[in-house]
Amino acid sequence: MPKLYSRSGPVLIRSDLNSDGLQDLVSAGAQGQPTQVFLQTASAEFKPTSQLAFIEDATYEDVDLALTDLNDDKHLDLLIASGGNGYPDGDTHYALRYYLNDGQGIFSKAQDFPLIISNAQCLAVADLNQDGFSDIFLGTGYKAQQFPLAGENYVLLNDGSGHFALTGDLPFVNDHVMDAIITDYDQDGFNELILVGEWEPLSIYSFQNGGWKLEHQSQERGWFNTVYATNLDNDPEFELVVGNLGLNSQWIATPEKPIINYYGDFDQNQTIDPILSCYIGEGSYPLVSRDDLIGQVPSLKKFFTSYKDYAQIDMAGLLKNLPNPSTDTINDLRTVIFDVQADGLQAIPLPVEAQIAPVYAIHSIDFDNDGDEDILLAGNNEFNRVKLGEMNANHGILLRNDGDLHFTNISSTLTGLNVRGDTRTILPIKIQNHPYLIFGINNRDVETYKINSPDLIH
Repeated sequence: MPKLYSRSGPVLIRSDLNSDGLQDLVSAGAQGQPTQVFLQTASAEFKPTSQLAFIEDATYEDVDLALTDLNDDKHLDLLIASGGNGYPDGDTHYALRYYLNDGQGIFSKAQDFPLIISNAQCLAVADLNQDGFSDIFLGTGYKAQQFPLAGENYVLLNDGSGHFALTGDLPFVNDHVMDAIITDYDQDGFNELILVGEWEPLSIYSFQNGGWKLEHQSQERGWFNTVYATNLDNDPEFELVVGNLGLNSQWIATPEKPIINYYGDFDQNQTIDPILSCYIGEGSYPLVSRDDLIGQVPSLKKFFTSYKDYAQIDMAGLLKNLPNPSTDTINDLRTVIFDVQADGLQAIPLPVEAQIAPVYAIHSIDFDNDGDEDILLAGNNEFNRVKLGEMNANHGILLRNDGDLHFTNISSTLTGLNVRGDTRTILPIKIQNHPYLIFGINNRDVETYKINSPDLIH
């Protein structure tokens, strides 16, 4: 694997959980740590609550959260997706969980929820079938401990009383989904499901007459981490901002020179052997070292008896010794805006500053009050293979909207942003009726910035 898939948090969400008019905070818990609920007070404190149901489920790695009223009792309930790659595929620690809110921000686990087990990556919750009730999409990147095999994705339709039915025949059932949103991107009155993932294009599906229709799909296949819908040019449709790996690494990916992952059970030991390749100059070469390759597929040792032999082999030569591999492909590493047009999706790359590190968190904000939404990006990935090194040059990037989907980077000396580490969440929240941004950073304390627009962020 090129990176650790066990470090996808923290996820932060907010809403008024106890009907006091203040925005409260929910923070997803890593394995061994319960998800926490903090209720905001009038004095701008966030008081932790005692949540027995979450303490009992602290052995789960909570990778995504969604607040919605699933049983129509006028209280926001909580869905928690479990992942982390720490248990074998099919383990019950990957169960999707549903908790009922008592109206005061205290949650209890629902006992009649369907058992859906998936090494999950994301949740999206909104009405898909136009019946007025919130439905559920559960996205999975990979089968647990079986990279690069895709896991199974699920759609659960809600009957309005908190009971759910699984839908079958999903055309995206085995896509490597890393993020998803349900939104009416084209403002036609009906929600669509928008998916991005690793080795995948951006795909837009609608659910019509009990079946799925592919509305749009990009030509670009990326190492896509996240997708965010917002209106950036004041036309009727939303644009889709997609976070990718960026261009500041050893990886190169274009349609002419793609990254290709070749995989299969090459030594027939009942485990999948992935071999990633990328271009160096005009040739495609395996990323993996000779020692790692032979450790993975010992039968190849006889073909590469020395490091010199291995140094001279390209991917075409290596493939002669790998029977019938399956493949996944990436042809674009840029963080981009997808503009929805009549003839398809147009990819518009963001400025070079947006490409300096992987993007995992996106938020739109009109910081200069000119009526156009600007873009805030965060991310990084410090936990890659040693050969790839840390990718951590993004300290919070604010891009000014200059119109016509053109953007300019605003210097951090003006924005005041200095967010270090692997940021996974940008959460807007109001505290004493003033807007703030909370940055959720993996294995670190959250960082909070006050928005002083039009004097930017501090």
